[in-house]
Amino acid sequence: MKRGNGAFRALVEASARATDDGCINAGTKSRPRIRYGGRDMNASRAVWCIANGDPGELKVLHRCGNDQCLNIRCLYLGTTSDNANDTVLMDRCGNGVVPLEVAREIARRYQPGKAGNGNGNIAALSAEYGVSYAAIRLAARRVNRLNQLTKGVSSVLTIEDAVKTFGVEVDEHHERQAEIPVLAGLQFQGDVAVVPSSAHVVEAHTAVPKAGVPVVRGENGGNTHLLLAAGDGVRFDLASQQRGSLALGLLTVPAGASAYLAHPEHAYTGIAPGTYELRRQREQADEIRLVAD
Repeated sequence: MKRGNGAFRALVEASARATDDGCINAGTKSRPRIRYGGRDMNASRAVWCIANGDPGELKVLHRCGNDQCLNIRCLYLGTTSDNANDTVLMDRCGNGVVPLEVAREIARRYQPGKAGNGNGNIAALSAEYGVSYAAIRLAARRVNRLNQLTKGVSSVLTIEDAVKTFGVEVDEHHERQAEIPVLAGLQFQGDVAVVPSSAHVVEAHTAVPKAGVPVVRGENGGNTHLLLAAGDGVRFDLASQQRGSLALGLLTVPAGASAYLAHPEHAYTGIAPGTYELRRQREQADEIRLVAD
C-alpha cells in the first residue's frame, strides 16, 4: 500500500531518527510504500535514505522480520540473495527470528552432518533456538558469507570505538554500540559511492595520513566525507578534477588493514581489503546534478 499523506510522511521521517529498539509499525494492510526523492519505493527504504543516504543496488532488510516496521534501528543492508535467504532465516512461516547476533552463535556451534552422523547437531540447535533446520543452515551460511566479505580485516569497530579512534563525532541518533560493517562490495555513504575496481593491476600509491583525506568537502554548511585508515599501507590517489567527472580517486586497502569513510550524519562506513574507485553520485531532479549531501 502506498501512502503519501502528511501524517505518514512525518512518521517515516521520525522513524529515521528513532533511538528506541521497538518496532514502529506503519499500520497498513500490506507492505507500506511512499514517494520519496521523486521515486516510488518501500517506506523502509525511504527511512534508510533519510538516515544514511541512497543504498543504491543494495536492499533494505529487516532484522526484526516485520515488513510493517519503519524503525531505522531494525533495518540493515543486504543483497537480493540475502533478501531471499532472510525469508527462511527469519522463519516467518514457522516460529522465531534469527538476528545476526544469534546467527553468529549458531554458526560457531553448528556441526554439519557427516557420513554416519546424519544431520550433525542441527536437531539440537533447532530445538534450542526454536527455528527450522533450514533457518539453522542459512544462519551458518549468512555468517560465513559475512566472514568472507570481511576477510583480512584486523578488527571490527563499534561507532563508539571509531569516534574515540578517529575523533569524528556523529549525530546523536546513531547507536554508539552498533558494529560498523566492513565490506568488500559496492556500498554508498550519502553522495559517495565505493565501487570495487575491475582493474586489479592498478593500485593507489599515496599513503592516507593519520588526519585522513577529505574526499568530498561539505558545501553551504554541510559535512565533509573524510577517508580514514585503520592499519598500515592504506593508500588513496585523488582523481584529477575534470569538469563533469564523477571520479574522486582510487583507494587501495591492503590485507590486515581497513579504511573508513566518516561523516557526522551518516556515521562510519567500513571498507575491507581491496582496490576501489570512489565516485560522486548524480540525481535526476529538474536537471541532472550531483547529489548534495
